[in-house]
Order: sequence, then C-alpha cells, then structure tokens
Amino acid sequence: GTDNDWAQFSVGYVHFLALKNNGTLWAFGANYTGQLGDGTTTNANTFIQIGTDNNWKAIASGGNSSFAIKTDGTLWAWGGIGGTLGLGDGNQLSPVRVDNMNDWDTLFSGTENIFAFKTGGRLFAWGRNYNGEFGLGYTGFESFPVNIPCNSVVPVTFTSFYALKKSNGVLITWKTEMEQNKEYQLQQSKDGILFNTIATIKSNNSNAGSSYQFLDQFPSQGANYYRLKSIDLDGHFSYSIIRTVDFDHNNIVVNILPNPVKDALIIKSNFPGKQLIVSVNDVTGKSIFQQTIVNDPSVKITLSKLKAGVYILTVSDNKHTVNKKIVKE
Repeated sequence: GTDNDWAQFSVGYVHFLALKNNGTLWAFGANYTGQLGDGTTTNANTFIQIGTDNNWKAIASGGNSSFAIKTDGTLWAWGGIGGTLGLGDGNQLSPVRVDNMNDWDTLFSGTENIFAFKTGGRLFAWGRNYNGEFGLGYTGFESFPVNIPCNSVVPVTFTSFYALKKSNGVLITWKTEMEQNKEYQLQQSKDGILFNTIATIKSNNSNAGSSYQFLDQFPSQGANYYRLKSIDLDGHFSYSIIRTVDFDHNNIVVNILPNPVKDALIIKSNFPGKQLIVSVNDVTGKSIFQQTIVNDPSVKITLSKLKAGVYILTVSDNKHTVNKKIVKE
C-alpha cells in the first residue's frame, strides 16, 4: 500500500505481523491456527487490523504462532500448535494474555520457539528445545516460559526426567550425566507457572552420572506440573523439562467451559457434596473471587468483572478439591 507510518514488521512461517506508529496491530497471510488473531481461521490477502487496541509496542511471529507485548508490559499470544504459545497446550484464535506479569520488554522468534527479555535483562524462552536451543543443558519442549540464567556453567545434563502416575502418588525419576557438588530441587505446580519446592536432594557426585527417584504422595487433584532445578555450589542453576501428570482423587471429574472465558463459566462435575465452594486465585496465590453455591451437575458462575489474565479455579465440597487453570479474555 501507500501507508508510511509502519513501525515494526515480523515474518512468520506463512503469516506476517506489523505495528504502526500509533500502536495498532496488523496482520496478513495464512490463518489456519488462528495466527492472525482476528478470531477466525480465514486467510487474509491484505493487511487487516487485529482488534482496536492502540497500545502494542513489540511483536514476533514464531512459525504458526504470534506474540506481542503491550506498553503496560503484558505479554500476549495467539495461533500456535503443540504448546508453542507459552499457555500450555492448544491454540488461540485471538490474543490471550500469557501470565499476570507486566514486566515483559522485547521479543525474538524462532521457527517453533520464542525468546523474550523482561525489564532488567532477564531472558526467557519456551516452545521447541529439541536440539538444546535454550542452552539449558537439556533437550525437549517447554509449554510455559522458563528463565535462561545465561550462566557460564551449566550445572548438569539430565539424560531423562519422567513423572509417572501411581496408585499411591506420582513417581518422579531422573538420570544425569557426570555430576559434582549439585543440589536438586524437585518442584511442583498446579498451573505450570508458580512452582513450589517439594523435595531437596543432594547429588551422588558420580563421574558416570546417577539415577534418582522421589514419590510425591500428595499430588493435587487434576494437573500436576513437575520440574527439577539443578543448583551448583556457586549458585548457578538450570531447569529440567516440565512433565505433567493428571491425578484423579476418588474419580472426581470437573470440566469447565468455555476456556478462555469472557463472561460466564459453566462448571460440570460429579462432586458428591451438596454444596460447592468455587474460588479464583491469580498465579501468585492471591484470592480474587469466592462463592458458595448449591451443587448441580452443571453450575454457572459470572466472571465478567475479572481482569484479563491467567487464573486458578478451585472447586471443593470440603472433602474433595479440584484445581483448574483458566484464561480470562
């Protein structure tokens, strides 16, 4: 065209993003995973504006995924296949906020992975790491942003890391190559974002590597995310790949829809209790919403006043508790 107010341009596999000087977001090209972000899967032969927001400041087109940062420091993603968005698995047809942080600064894209700086210079990455693209000493795939410490020493190389569902909990096993003076922190998360250390294990200091295992006897209902943090004596550290296990206590099933949610959320469950306590926390654990309702196979709650972002929905009948990750548009 004839416009002369373009500020940034980013090339994906078969789609393209651009920003104008006024902070508006534009796209064209293939759209079969929703990578244009207009809420459809219809291809576009010319530039179309994505939404009406005018506070975008950075963009990146990664393969069949799209990413952007707003001037308020929030990170957004759409399109995507196989967990490349940093939101877990699945794709999105319009921009969805990745987390509740507001310190994202700059984006760089690979074919199926993404790198991003936060203010202050911390580097994060997610997506394909099959050839060790992240430089963290392991290969695999990351469905959520992981910090790349950029240390001069990689603490250890994990040759395997698995989490297996057992009748009495989740069995986590891992093997390493040569290791000396390491400490392993086994970390667990309910949402794949906020991790807590559940065990600390000293290395065997073997030149030939070692095998380890730990039984998590208290997994959460639903999805459990596990990773290892390997720490050197001098403080350098790296992370393993994240493994996910769905654990079912007493055959309680909870389905939520739609997710992402805009206004109302429907909860379908088979809780035996007569009343349910429904609560929503942000990813830091802060309580945002709580409501006691009469148990019904299909319950509807209103979340229209909730700000856009990622949250943890908890449903309980005081005997059984289920946690689910939700995204608010």
